[in-house]
Amino acid sequence: MRHFIAFALATAAVTAAIALALAKARALVPLGAALAGLNVATLALYGYDKLASMLARKQEAPKLPRVPEVLLLALAGLGGGAGAIAGIFLVRHKTRKPRFVAGVPAIVLLEVGVACVALWLVPAAMDFVMSPG
Repeated sequence: MRHFIAFALATAAVTAAIALALAKARALVPLGAALAGLNVATLALYGYDKLASMLARKQEAPKLPRVPEVLLLALAGLGGGAGAIAGIFLVRHKTRKPRFVAGVPAIVLLEVGVACVALWLVPAAMDFVMSPG
């Protein structure tokens, strides 16, 4: 539990820093900046956990704390799905676990579907509310 909180706070800090930098530079709208920051932080955590897993196999190497799987999956569910997919396939981490190889892309498809429905419904709802009489 202690590592979960530490990694979650570190992820939040990295996400906030990247989001603020992108928003300040007006590179992206705030939501886009937050999602970009979250995806970069998610990819970084996958890379860190891959390094920790590789070092755990070596006898004389220092042991690094591992990132809990539930946090890696939660970050994908909170909007860091692209970073999670990049971590799985670019860093080659968690490729033997079906809940990552199949689950993370399923989470991303669900998020894209929800976003499409939201974008479709919100303008329709705004037209209904704003239309005269």
